[in-house]
Formats: sequence, structure tokens, C-alpha cells
Amino acid sequence: MSTVSNIVAQVAALQTSGRFMEAERLCRSSLVQFSTSAALWDQLGVALMRLSGLAESIKAFENAVRLEAENHIYHTNLGSAFASAERYDEATVCFRRALGLKSSVPELHYNLANALKDSGKFEEAISSYQKALQLRSSYPAAWSNLGATYIKLGNLDSGEHAIKRAISLNPQLASAYGNLASVDLYRGNLKACIESCGRALTINPALVDAYRTYGTAMLASLNFPEALAAFDKLVTLRPDDLHARYEQANAQIAAGDFDGVATTLRSILAIAPKDAKAWCMLAITESQRGYEAASHEAFSHAVALDETSLSLRIRRAQLIPPVSESVTQISEVRRRIESDFDGLHTRSGIVEDPQNEQLAPNFFLAYHASNNRALQIKIANVYRKLCPALTYVADHLPISRPTDRKLRVGFFSRFIYKHSVSFAYSDVVRALAERGDLDVLLISTIDHEVLGDGSDFKDFKGGLARVPMHLQYAQRAIGSLELDVLIYLDIGMDAFSYLLAFSKLARVQAVTGGHPDTTGIDTIDYFLSSVGGEPADGDDHYSEKLVRMPSGGFSFARPTTVPSAKSRGDLGLPLDGAIYLCPMMLQKLHPDFDQAVDTILRLDAGGRVVFFESPQHTHWTTLLKERLDRNLNPVVRDRAVFLPWITDRADFLRIIELSDVVLDPFHFGIGTTGAFTTVVATPIVTWPGEFLRGRVGKMLCDLLDTPECIATSRETYPELAVRIARDLDFNRLLRDRILSNGSNLFRGPQPAADDIAAFVLHVAGASPSSIPQPV
Repeated sequence: MSTVSNIVAQVAALQTSGRFMEAERLCRSSLVQFSTSAALWDQLGVALMRLSGLAESIKAFENAVRLEAENHIYHTNLGSAFASAERYDEATVCFRRALGLKSSVPELHYNLANALKDSGKFEEAISSYQKALQLRSSYPAAWSNLGATYIKLGNLDSGEHAIKRAISLNPQLASAYGNLASVDLYRGNLKACIESCGRALTINPALVDAYRTYGTAMLASLNFPEALAAFDKLVTLRPDDLHARYEQANAQIAAGDFDGVATTLRSILAIAPKDAKAWCMLAITESQRGYEAASHEAFSHAVALDETSLSLRIRRAQLIPPVSESVTQISEVRRRIESDFDGLHTRSGIVEDPQNEQLAPNFFLAYHASNNRALQIKIANVYRKLCPALTYVADHLPISRPTDRKLRVGFFSRFIYKHSVSFAYSDVVRALAERGDLDVLLISTIDHEVLGDGSDFKDFKGGLARVPMHLQYAQRAIGSLELDVLIYLDIGMDAFSYLLAFSKLARVQAVTGGHPDTTGIDTIDYFLSSVGGEPADGDDHYSEKLVRMPSGGFSFARPTTVPSAKSRGDLGLPLDGAIYLCPMMLQKLHPDFDQAVDTILRLDAGGRVVFFESPQHTHWTTLLKERLDRNLNPVVRDRAVFLPWITDRADFLRIIELSDVVLDPFHFGIGTTGAFTTVVATPIVTWPGEFLRGRVGKMLCDLLDTPECIATSRETYPELAVRIARDLDFNRLLRDRILSNGSNLFRGPQPAADDIAAFVLHVAGASPSSIPQPV
């Protein structure tokens, strides 16, 4: 007859050889007779853990502990099962009990430290790792995880030291290279990060943390296919890990794959239908895609599951349709937002991690043809009150500025690649760096050097600083630069720059018109704008102090692309009739503009108004088409047509060249597209709006000396558009004048660089008397 000890030995041998199902069967059959054997229950738990039966393994280990409470191994195994189930508090209790029985075992301190780290108790975790290392200084895994914990606390130097100690002890420890990659990532050294990830995955191709870090590095390099592949691999390795799926969704957001985001979030909800965060993210995503009913439904689920969540209420309050249905809808949305934020301002509590909770700016407010100052201030005040993590002050600010160095100015933007923001400002920042009287730094979450020819800053001669897409690290990293002036090239285009702007990272902070709307944020001191673009009452539109610069602070380089030679038919354009081209993103098309489109098509019975479909959100196109169905006379509706979004710049230029007139829409109009209309000499028609964002068309006409293209009213706009398109002599006159005066627009970056330098020198207190104060 077999004894219990013999059976336990047989089971252990089966487990050692990887035959876990046989081990489980032998344990279960033996426990019928030896139900009080703690060792058998423990072995059953081990087998079940290997077979992914966590709930059953926990029960088995609990039986072992109940039967033999003085055995530290059983407590340790139960703790490991709890940790695998992400029940870290219970795991911690088990490991502490094991240590109470056997405090001299370094592995027990190590296990406790891991549970503390995974539950976010980083200081306690460090203490436990150090105890393990006191007992065994040559413990590579403990050194590696100690380093990873230091990284969590933002102590990269100590983290790197510990990780390199682990590698020196075990050069084949894959997790140590993965942790070293994290140090490189947070320091902005993407090349070293990618190399460390490669070494980690060569040693262990299933190391999930290395795929996570590698994917993040690829996002910072704008290599979206590689990034998405890395996060897909992460999910493949951890199909039941919701955190892995969230990371996949965040990568898809960064890549602009919103259909993919929706699919990933629904996969999370299939696993965890009561996950309020997933419902919230789905609601945000559906709103971004233009599915308002689905968005409201998802938010209803989220709030029902977590009624106390402040972040849910903030994001729900900020719901704005990307393509407005009507002026009435815009008014209703704005009233709701104001009322909701009035209520939020009276609430107590905090949002601990606003970045992780998907808090974001109010991007679509700029398209409402309204003064957003009061509303943006109200929203920012709520963020300031409820999100204390946003309030950060750089260490150097209370200290007097060193007088033995140049003024240090930093420019921050995520859009340093081929983007409208970098197109307008990259030449200016480069020119500033070449002046020699300022210490100029380019700061971004994107790696400028990795982009190569994809960067508009490829010839930048100043300092480069890449910061991670992690608010805490970015605050510290930018603060450590000891900036005198920090200029955001845009705030409101993306969540990260908006959240970062609540920090005080330089003595003076300003924003340009990369996104031409006020921020409402009290730590942004100045809004850098244009003399020609701002109306007389422009100061009332900004929470910041308005600085009107003669150059506007931007510079357009003359596009070097040559238009293609394609015909109308080749490009999908109507074969006959005048073409009234409106090459704008669809969110710019305010409902007020529909009447102008209708009138143009009635005045020109053969004309076509041509729009482009949305490049990211197919439903936006559907929403605008449905609005035009309602607002345009059925007789003319079929002559408002849509082309697929054009990515080829030569074809885009050719479409503008073949058009008779470019329509600058109300009330958020043309921007960098003005450079392309100018280079092919296609006239625009514009009606200046109330705010900067609707007055760039007027600025362009002023520069090109084409005042005839500026309508005096909303009513005269369609008549002027038709005259420009149909009066061939008038059209030719305008084109000749645009060609003659194009150099006024493509004047080079020096005037803008001089204006910004004057601003920097003035606000930093180093302005000589010969430099006029900004107006």
C-alpha cells in the first residue's frame, strides 16, 4: 500500500516532468483516502496553478494551510496563487505569515516585495527587496525588480544601478533587459530602449513587459504598424489580461485606429461586462466616431456601474458631437456642459491619475462660433480642483535665475512630424535656435531623430528633449531643463499637452495658435497671436494675455511638391461646371455654412461644391451628408459632392489647381492649406469671423493683396464665390496677383523668429530698450 509520502513524491515527479494533468488526477484520487494530507492539497494546488485553475488552486492551498498552518511553504504557495489572480492584498497577508514562520528565506522577502510592488506600495516593496538582498546579495531577480520599483517612483538613477547589477550577476536575465529598456524609454533614449527590448525578447520571446515597452517606443517613433503588432502580441500572450487589452486600445488611439479601439473595448466588455472604465472609454470612442446614441448608452452603463466616479462625470460632461447637427444643438450642448461643470465644481474628491482616466481637452468647442473664454476657464478650474496631480511646480522656479547663461526657451509639441502645427512653426523654431542669443530646446513625446525625413525639425540646431507619454515623468523631465520660457505650439489638440499645461514648468508659459482657441488654464500666461488676425476686441477671447505680433509667430515654407498632371476625371472631380472646393476637415463645417453652399449652387446651376470625406471617421461623412440632405434644397443637393481624402500631396495640389475657387468656411476656416492654395494661385473666398480661427482667410488675402476675395457679409459671400468662379477675367486677375505676391506669405521664418525672440527677451526681463514691448 502506498503511503502519503510516496504519493506526494510521485506527484512531485510528475510535476517536474510537466505532466500536470496526471499529477492533478493522482492528487484527487489520493485525497479520497488521505483528505487530511496538507502535502497532497498543496501538490494539487501546484498542479492546478500550472493548468490555469486559479480559483480551484486557491481552495486547495487554503486546505493545506488549514491543515498545517505552521508550514511556510503552504502560505507561500497560497500567496503566489493570490498574486496570480491579482489579489495582491491577500497575497501580501500570506507572504507575511510565511515570513513570520521563516524570516531567513530571501525568496519570501522577494515574494512579498513583488506583491507590494504590484499593489502600488512601492516604498514598502523597496524595503522588502532590500531585506532579500541583505540575505543574498547575489540575487539577480531581486536586483532587477528593485530597479523596476525605483522606476515606478521616478528614481531612474537608482533603478538603472539596480538593474545593471542584476545583469552583471545574470547576463541571461531577460526581465532585467526589459526593465533597463523602461529606464531608456523614460529618459527619452529610444534607440537604447529598442536594443534592450531586442535582447530581452531574444532570451525570452514570451516576455510580455518587453513587448509593452517596445510597443510604446514604436509609438514614440510613429511606427504604428510595429507598435500595434507589439500590443497584439501582448494580448496573444495574455488573452485574459484586461490590462494588456487596455494597452492595445491606447496604442490604437495613438495610431488613430478608432474602429480598432471600439473592437478592443468590446472584447474587454465581453470578458468583464461590469468594467466601468471600459464602458467609459467606449463612450468616448463612440463619441469621437460620431455615434452619439451609442456613446450616451455606454456612458449610462459606466455611471450605473460606478456612480461615484468623478472622471466618468467629467468626461460625460465634455461630450460634444464632432459634426454639429444644427445651431440649436450647439446651443443645447454648450448649456449642458456649463451646467454639468457648475455641478462638478461643487463636488469633493479627487481624480488620482487624470491621464489614465482619459481626461482630455475640449477640442470641439473651437468649432462652435462662440467665445469660449468663460467656459474654458470653468472647465479648467474643475480640472485644477479635482485633479491635484496636474498641479506641479518645477524645482528651479523659486530660485533666482542664473545670470551667467543665455535665456532658455523650450518649445513643446507632440506634432513635430509632417503636421499642420509643425508646418507653421518648425521653420521659426529652427531660426530661433540659429540666432545665437537664446538657448532653444525642442521638447516632444515623439523622437525627432528617429523620424528622420519624417520630421519637420530635421535640421534643428538647438537642444532636443524627448519626454515620455507619462505625465509624472514628463513634468519632472521638463522641470529639470530649468526653462525660463516654455512655449506650447498647441494646447487642446491632444490630451497630453492639455494636462501638462496645468503644471508650472517655466518662469513664463505661453501658447501659440497651433490650436486657435484659449486654454482657460491659469498656468498659461500668454497667447501668441497676430496683429492681422485678431479683431479689436480679441483680448476678451482669451484667459491668457494676448500678444499681437506683426508676423503672427508662424511661417509657411513654400511647398516644393509639384502638382500632378492628372485630369479632373483621373482625380474623381466632376467633368464639367465650376468647382467650388472646400478642402477642410469636416468638424470645421458649421451649420451656418450650409446656407452659403445652398445659395452658391442655386446661383451657379452647373457648379459643384466639393468636400473631402473624413480620413479617420467614416461616420462623420455620413453625418454631414445627412445634415446637407436636410439643409440644402433637393434641387441642388446632388451637386454637393464628396471625394475620398487625398493623402498624395501632388494630387491634392492638382485638385486645388483645377478648382475655380476655394471656399473658406464659416467660422473656423483655412489654415496651413492657405500655403497650398497660394502656390498654385487658386483664389479663395472668405468672410472674416468674430475670432482668430475664422480670420486666417482674411490674413491670407491681406498678404496677397486680394481684398476682392473678402466678403462683406454672410449674404454676399455666395455671390462673391460665384463671381470668382464664373468671371474668367476676374479669376485670372486674382491668380496673377496671387502669383506676384506669394512671396509675402512665403517670406521666410526670420520675421516670426524675431517677434518671438523679442517676446521671450521682454517677458524674461532681459529686453533691451530698443526692443518694443509686445502689444
